[in-house]
Amino acid sequence: MQPIFLVHGFLGYRRLLLWEMFPGVVEQFQHKGIAAYRVQIHPTASIAERAQQLHETIQRDIGDKEKIHLIGHSMGGLDARYFVSPGGLAQGSRVISLTTISTPHRGSPIAERIPPSLQALFSLGAGIGKHLPLEQDARTLLTGVSENRWDALKQLTPAYLNETFNPQTPDDPRVRYFSYAGKIEPPKHAWSNFPRPLSWRILQELEGDNDGLVSVESAKWGEFLGTIAADHGEQIGLKINPWKRNAFDHLAFFSQIAENLAQSEI
Repeated sequence: MQPIFLVHGFLGYRRLLLWEMFPGVVEQFQHKGIAAYRVQIHPTASIAERAQQLHETIQRDIGDKEKIHLIGHSMGGLDARYFVSPGGLAQGSRVISLTTISTPHRGSPIAERIPPSLQALFSLGAGIGKHLPLEQDARTLLTGVSENRWDALKQLTPAYLNETFNPQTPDDPRVRYFSYAGKIEPPKHAWSNFPRPLSWRILQELEGDNDGLVSVESAKWGEFLGTIAADHGEQIGLKINPWKRNAFDHLAFFSQIAENLAQSEI
């Protein structure tokens, strides 16, 4: 099977202290004999800039001859679409498939609700944190956030995705497009509503079923393969409590994705 590249979303990273994105996924793929790579690109830059960094990472890791599969989580799916699209970096000739997981293809209203003052405060905190004795992955994330460049956030809005990005970034007909959405259920009792984040309640009112950051409808693109019972972080193995196992088995989910990608090569 051809190599797989895992692309993180907005504010994404590989490892930050006790937290990790896609934990065990690369190792599981490699155990199956599949070459797999986790990229780390700028956490808050524009889609075009992040896609260019994705391109450079692929070139560095495997060169430009092998065909590949892309799996993009959240904004990572938009970066991958731009990488593939003839309206973007036009790399569709080397991509067999692009699988997106809870990617806001039609935007997320949550992106419109983060004020510039909070963005600046977050960048200030990251600027302090990047000087701590952290691993390289963590310093890379904090350095990017400390630059106070929030182009990505502006491009995650429904207005930008629907009016600019989607019309200007057509799919490549040579590439198979697959998508999954995430969904978390409403609490059973009104008094227990506090475990659901405010973002979930906002999206539930505006767009219906969602994973806390992206609605099911926004996540559908290409061949829709279904909805998984996981919040936005659980989908890629991210834990709020790093010592507690998630109820959602992300490794089984990615094993399912690998089986589908193998079929797409036939």
